[in-house]
Amino acid sequence: MNKNTHMLLGIISLLLIVIIGLLGYIIIKNNQSKNTGFNYQSEYTNFEPIEGDQELQPVEENKTIEEKEIPKVACKEPTAQRRLTLTEDVKSRARLTFYDEYKIRLRDGQLVSLCGEDLSEINNFIKNNNLVISRLVDVPEDKIDAQYEEAILETPSARNLNSFYLFQLLGGSEISNDIMVEMYDYKFVMHLGYDATIYPAS
Repeated sequence: MNKNTHMLLGIISLLLIVIIGLLGYIIIKNNQSKNTGFNYQSEYTNFEPIEGDQELQPVEENKTIEEKEIPKVACKEPTAQRRLTLTEDVKSRARLTFYDEYKIRLRDGQLVSLCGEDLSEINNFIKNNNLVISRLVDVPEDKIDAQYEEAILETPSARNLNSFYLFQLLGGSEISNDIMVEMYDYKFVMHLGYDATIYPAS
C-alpha cells in the first residue's frame, strides 16, 4: 500500500468521524426540544390567531364557571347523632339544625350546600309544602364562621350557628308531625324539633 493510499484512507476516516459527530449533535438537540416540560396536547387545545412576527400564544381550554371558580372540596361525613323531637301539641314553628359538614346556607330563598351536595329534593319539599325557611340568627355568616373556628379549638363538639334554621307554614298554620317526620328523612338534618321560643320583634 503506497503513501497516497494511506493518505486517502486517513481523509476518509476523518470525514466519517466528523459525520458521526454531526449526527450525534443533531440527535441530542432533537431530544432536548422534545423534553422542554411543556405539553401542548395535554395542557392546551387551540391557539389564538397571531399577527406579524409574534410567536404562537396557546389559549387555555374552555372551562365552565363552576370548574374555574368553585373549589372541588367534597363534604365531610357527619358523625354527630341525629335527633327528632315531637310533641303532642302541634306547633306553628320548628327549629331545624343541619349537619355542619354539609355547609348548608340560604341563598335567595333556596338552600345550597357550599361543598356540592344536591339539595334539590329538600328544596322541592319545602316549596311543595308551603314552608318558609329562615336563618335562626341575624348575624353575618362570615362573622359566625370565624367565631365557630375559634370555638371548636376549645370545644370540638361546638356547632356552627349558620347551620341553624327556623321554618313555618305560610300564614302561620300549625306544622303537622307528618311534615316533621318527612323533613327528618333527609340525611342533611341533624336535629329537628318544634320551636316554642319567643323571639323579640325585629
